[in-house]
Amino acid sequence: MTVDEIYPKIGGNLDEVLKRIPSKGIIAKFAKKFIDDPSFAQIKPFIDQKNWNEAFRMAHTLKGVALNLGFGKLGASASELTEAMRNGVALTDIGLYNKVVEDYNLTISYLKQLD
Repeated sequence: MTVDEIYPKIGGNLDEVLKRIPSKGIIAKFAKKFIDDPSFAQIKPFIDQKNWNEAFRMAHTLKGVALNLGFGKLGASASELTEAMRNGVALTDIGLYNKVVEDYNLTISYLKQLD
């Protein structure tokens, strides 16, 4: 699949990303690298430990990368999770994390099909 095919499926706006990264080839390269980004995998352990500052930091990192790469659904859900834990506030709605998991898995499943 191409970035043109993938972006609508993940709620992304490729035209917006092209304003920041003016090459579909480079976008594809960074999108493929995102698959190995560790920030998503580190969120849940910190939530389980009730380490809200570190969980926030990982969610914030995930949000930033997702938004910069134009992964719309994931960026939006990671943003909601980030805001829920801002300033070390305890996460009271685990559904926010579950939505990030859903959007992350969707995004990754398409990125793995990227040509």
